Amino acid sequence: MKSLVARRISLAVLSLSGCSAFAQVRGDEAISPVALNFGEASLSTPALLSLSAATLSFTFQPEASDAATPAEPTDAEPAAEADKSGTDPTKFLRTLGLRNEYQRLTNDKSFNLTMFTHIEPFADGRMNLRLKAPLAYTDAAGDDEFGLGDISLRYNWLAHVDASKGILLGAELIADSASEDVLGRGKWIISPLVTYAMFVSPTMIFAPTYQHNISFAGDDNRRDVNESVIDLYMVFTAEDKKSWWIVDPALVIDWETEQNTPFTIEVEYGRNIGTLFGGALNAYIRPGIGIGQDRPYDWNIEVGFTVVGF
Repeated sequence: MKSLVARRISLAVLSLSGCSAFAQVRGDEAISPVALNFGEASLSTPALLSLSAATLSFTFQPEASDAATPAEPTDAEPAAEADKSGTDPTKFLRTLGLRNEYQRLTNDKSFNLTMFTHIEPFADGRMNLRLKAPLAYTDAAGDDEFGLGDISLRYNWLAHVDASKGILLGAELIADSASEDVLGRGKWIISPLVTYAMFVSPTMIFAPTYQHNISFAGDDNRRDVNESVIDLYMVFTAEDKKSWWIVDPALVIDWETEQNTPFTIEVEYGRNIGTLFGGALNAYIRPGIGIGQDRPYDWNIEVGFTVVGF
């Protein structure tokens, strides 16, 4: 609403009848017809009076709503409640991660994986790339073996998100990069995936993911990969987003062999322990067990640190 003070307006025609008048006005800008009331003023002139080329000066006062414009929210308010736990699959935040996972295999052997992770969002937070570079150790083949594992690069696209749900589409490329056969799968693998995240409550997300792994190149002497992975991810966060619990069951269906379908379930507890590089420094512990005759391990435990949102 504009405020006008002491604007002079010319009246092309002014007609008075009784105690009120209606005028067509012109001035600095177009204004709608103006109604003028003269209260109980008595007129000694005839009932109808016409004036030409008269002028009228008056003042527009601003409306009350103009004088008090609501203050816009400051950046500090949403920042105080920002979720930098890294547990919401629909929030793409720059992340650095370092974790170590120890697996106790079914043949009383072990496999240890140290993983470096970097996640880089782009396209206004609607897409990201996730790079994983592992160092692996195992005695599964009899001798101790240590070296580089299979590096992977994953692309995610947040196709849709609203107050109740989010839909992610993506694809992962797993390279045949292991320095020793026993440390990797010996195949180049492509893995399309889809995640349907449901915001059950302000503190709970259920986000099942379907991922299909299929090999397309690599060592001809190694077994081809054709498997479905169904991950039933659930996260429960504290109201202040400073701590969380994750329950993560996963099912692997191997279409290349006649193995029984293995099943794993892992439980994670994590919390924010400070800040680093301007982001949230988080720590977590994640034990799990394998279920089924062809389970990948008897049990495992993972410990990790992440810097999120820097």
